Amino acid sequence: MAARDRLHKAQILMPTAFSVIITVIVAANSPLFSVNRGEGWGGLSTLSPIAQDSPAAQTLDQRNPPAIAPSESSRETSLTTLETTVDLLIKLLYAVAALAIALPIGMVVVMKFSRDRWVQDTTDAVVESLEKELRDRLSADVAQYRKEATQQFRQQQQTISQGLYSEVRQELDRLKDAVTVQAMQGQSNDSDPQLWYARGNALDELGRYEEAIAAYDRTLEADPKFYAAWVNRGYCLDRLGRYRGAIASFDQALRLKPDYDGLWYNRGTVLGKIQRYGAAVESFNRALKLKPNFPAAWNNRGTALTKLNHYDEAIASFDRAISLAENTPGPWYGKACCFAAQNKVELAIEHLHRAIQIDPVTYRDLAKTDPEFNGVRSHDLFAWLLSEEDT
Repeated sequence: MAARDRLHKAQILMPTAFSVIITVIVAANSPLFSVNRGEGWGGLSTLSPIAQDSPAAQTLDQRNPPAIAPSESSRETSLTTLETTVDLLIKLLYAVAALAIALPIGMVVVMKFSRDRWVQDTTDAVVESLEKELRDRLSADVAQYRKEATQQFRQQQQTISQGLYSEVRQELDRLKDAVTVQAMQGQSNDSDPQLWYARGNALDELGRYEEAIAAYDRTLEADPKFYAAWVNRGYCLDRLGRYRGAIASFDQALRLKPDYDGLWYNRGTVLGKIQRYGAAVESFNRALKLKPNFPAAWNNRGTALTKLNHYDEAIASFDRAISLAENTPGPWYGKACCFAAQNKVELAIEHLHRAIQIDPVTYRDLAKTDPEFNGVRSHDLFAWLLSEEDT
């Protein structure tokens, strides 16, 4: 800034000095400052006096007597005064003309430098403003990017931490169950149903279903009315694919507690696995009587009705499931199967498309092999839908 101020002062002083120099040069060359003081303006001059003792002076005196009339002397004095005054006025006018020429030139130069200075200052101000705005914007962008990166990092860190925590927790639970089983093997009171039930749960968590069933059997030997033992025993049999035994365990549990809607639902699901669709529909009806807003029961009921070729009832059941859980893909797929079985190609493809949108991997693969779509499999729209990578 100091260098810029010095430059600005120089730009102002240089034109002024230039004007002064021009004025001095012009005035110095004017008659006002003439070196020869004896030379007058307009060719007027005075002769130096001649020595009185010289022959020329004596001759001049003889030719021109020294006596001069008073009137002639006064006239010459007035003429000399007038000439001097005119000479001074002319010289003054010459100096004024020189100034009149030099000052406009100086003003033009000053205005030029002032304009250049104004343009430079304006440009500097604009550039400085733009630089400040750019710095502020970059600072804001950097701060925003840093904030977003920090949030993403924290989210990823939290996700990783949760995943690790879940894995560690599962492993700890497995170890705890293993320790529980090991500790129970040393118990001497074999008739305690709670002890055998806890051991069965621990074995179930470890995936040792056969041993868990044996433990539940020991529980039921000690207490045949142990409701939870019948339920968990049925779950273990279902996981082993022993569906009839699972249904028998569920039936024993339902005799003890017939108002358990979830157990009626599980019973109907297992019945569907052995293609007893009529009995499955009855079980789902019992579950829905106890819990009308049960979307999974409505969906599985619709699937069982589809297998019985009761398409209208099945579609109504799927619609009820969709009204309770719109973003669940199963009911949309079930309706697509019903429409395909009725050869309603457009409706089948529309509902299949919705199911694939929600879960593309599962339901695209199902549709490729599901016999319900055999009647529309050659349709161009159906082939296009299954060939789509993204929906």
